[in-house]
Amino acid sequence: MKKLIYLLLFFCLLSNLVSAQDFFLNERGIREFAISPDSKLMAYLHNDPGWSGYINLYDIEKKSIIKKIDSKTIDFNSTLSFSPDYKYLAWNNYGAINIYNLTSGKIESIKINCSKFAFSPVNNLIVACSDDGASGANISLIDSKSLIVFKNIKIPWNSWNESVSYDGSSVTTYVEGKLNYCSFLQNQNIVKINLRNSYADSYSVSNNNKYFVTFGDSMTVGRFSDFTFNKYGLNKIVSNVMATCFTPLDQNIIYGTYNAYKEPNYQIYISDLSGYVINTLVSQEPRKLVFTPNGKYLVCREGFGIRFLEAKKLLPYIGFYTKYYDMYYKDYQNDLKTVFEKSKTRGEFETQEEYEVRIADAFTLKKSLDDKYYDLFSDLVNGDIAKQNSEYDKQNSEVQDKINNSIELVETKINSIGTYVIEKELLPITINGVTESIKINRDEAKSLKENFASAVVKGKKRLKYDLKNYEFFELTIIHPVSFTEYKFGNW
Repeated sequence: MKKLIYLLLFFCLLSNLVSAQDFFLNERGIREFAISPDSKLMAYLHNDPGWSGYINLYDIEKKSIIKKIDSKTIDFNSTLSFSPDYKYLAWNNYGAINIYNLTSGKIESIKINCSKFAFSPVNNLIVACSDDGASGANISLIDSKSLIVFKNIKIPWNSWNESVSYDGSSVTTYVEGKLNYCSFLQNQNIVKINLRNSYADSYSVSNNNKYFVTFGDSMTVGRFSDFTFNKYGLNKIVSNVMATCFTPLDQNIIYGTYNAYKEPNYQIYISDLSGYVINTLVSQEPRKLVFTPNGKYLVCREGFGIRFLEAKKLLPYIGFYTKYYDMYYKDYQNDLKTVFEKSKTRGEFETQEEYEVRIADAFTLKKSLDDKYYDLFSDLVNGDIAKQNSEYDKQNSEVQDKINNSIELVETKINSIGTYVIEKELLPITINGVTESIKINRDEAKSLKENFASAVVKGKKRLKYDLKNYEFFELTIIHPVSFTEYKFGNW
């Protein structure tokens, strides 16, 4: 564990040599944002005074707005989501889910009283939570091309403020301290899991769908296992957490906090899954945290805009991930074409049962592809880390050999002597610019101070780690009158 920590710190030192690419979109009134699956675009919702709003499409690399979407279907509380093939952008209001064609600019609407929604991993399906008032709510699976609801499950809890995610086989919602699972295309199971953390507002799911973190007034990290909650990792109280996310390969958790009694009030923490904090950053109200899919940026919605932080400067191993993501991106997109073909809209001569079987096959294939590339990237990144670690060990060994070979015996002099502290019998002595108080009785101290110019100091010197400057160690002061020896410095 210590070796890994030292390695991460070494990487951080290396990353400081790289010029900063962080940038900030300084714009007040941003309520929500989403990053496209190809990491090229950001859509962000800007609220006008009142209940209306508009959406800007922002080119991340060019750092410029390329289009403004102004529609009566947009309100200040809309959720944003890109389709997996990044051809569509969707948002909701309290009467519909609206789907915007990024090529044609056409908007189509699915009439549903939707509080939260998410695109499925297989392109054209949307999962939506809709409220039925006091009686509870529905979770619906909707074909976004035909605008047909083909699956619907009644749930006994209200979904007004909950979060929703969809991994292709089950819907996960979170409300009132409970994770709720609705398993589609299986037995339509509904499972509620009571968490230790009952005061959280939302949750995040890891990229491999193995871990989750709930957050709000406190934070808990857990692990999914057959629709159960297992205590894991951080599983402890962290106060006033405003936003969380996992790093691309789930080695670390990023979370933003607020503390009214400690300056700075807002901070972003980077920790591993065991809870060890690797780094902290000052922020301005971190309200949402997310990595771009290619791992290049950590994107943070703050009180006065959106900040893009170069991820490899925070955790340099993410730079390895970005390298391999770019390398295999076209292969992954080609593999996804089969998934998208399997998940196309139900055909005229296809039964509902046949359609659901095909969709289930698409989910299975998508999960298999995701697991394949996740494992591939993990192996490649871990290999690069091991290689870097080996190179560091080799370099460190070579430097240490040069340091050891530079050791030589030396004689030097005392530069100066300070005021004797008679109560503690300590005499401050400065040698080669280093001051240290040595234990010495009053008579010896007086004699040494009167005759320090003729005192001999014997010891050793060696190169420092920079291999340019020297340091003295194992020094011995020989009293010029009594010839008593006193140790000085590192031994």
